Amino acid sequence: MARPELEQEWRSNAAEKWEQHIGEKVPESLDQAYSLTSEHPDVFDFNQYFFELLDNEHEKREDFIAREIDQQKYDEKVRVVDRDPIRKTGDVEELICDYCDSLQFSLSGVEDLTVCRPCIEDAGLEDQGSFSDFFDQENRYVLVGCGSKKTDESGMHPAGELYTSSYFEKKANFAEEFGDEMYVVSAKFGVVHSETSIWNYDATIEDVYTDEWLDVVEKNLDEKLDWTESDEVYVLVGKKYLDAEDHHGRSLRAMLNESPPEIRYPFSQTSGIGKQQQYLDEVIEEDDPVMPYELWDTGQSTLSSF
Repeated sequence: MARPELEQEWRSNAAEKWEQHIGEKVPESLDQAYSLTSEHPDVFDFNQYFFELLDNEHEKREDFIAREIDQQKYDEKVRVVDRDPIRKTGDVEELICDYCDSLQFSLSGVEDLTVCRPCIEDAGLEDQGSFSDFFDQENRYVLVGCGSKKTDESGMHPAGELYTSSYFEKKANFAEEFGDEMYVVSAKFGVVHSETSIWNYDATIEDVYTDEWLDVVEKNLDEKLDWTESDEVYVLVGKKYLDAEDHHGRSLRAMLNESPPEIRYPFSQTSGIGKQQQYLDEVIEEDDPVMPYELWDTGQSTLSSF
């Protein structure tokens, strides 16, 4: 919510624009009233018709001011930037044969190995797996909320390294421990891969135009996350970002719930940031990403907690 003094400034600016608008309407109304009463003097009274025109215009005042305030609010918002993800280092490494260390484009998954076709034949590993089996596997994605505390170093940084709070670090540790892919939900950049290089910024979800932000987020989810029904998504994102709605009722949570993977919201079963951090510490210690109600004997604390 905007500061009261800023709201007052917006209303004052809108009122000034209204006075300017009315000033422009007066000569127009005079010309219209003079023209009509000159042509039909027996039907229209000049004074009556002129003030009727102005009264009709004044009835639009509140709508005019409301639109002007909305425009000023929009102008104040931080522009959302859509950043394409960089090529992840793992993409190339997955094309290296673990037997001969050569770059190949015909690979098979053999247990934890990545093996090219010649080596499979040489080692007698036929029928141990296929290229499609290797890449068509269950993946666990972790969506991590951004943070206000960021590095002081200049330049661009991978999204996973830009934020420096201990809270963000715990979420990133969860993603590193249990996830195959980590994405950061950012007020400035939408949804970006943790290895995507972005620049420092100062904005929260309250500083951006929600419609535009959700446009970028929806595009990111469609284009950047190649997930399927066999995948799993852990959402470590605050309620303000998850439930920010545009004028059509669209939200990040709604988009996620309509996506193919199984979506898990651990923070919905905690009672604040302190409990969320406790949960992150304990599941890492237990080496098992269970949900809070499975972790604690007391069950889930609340379902409306962020």
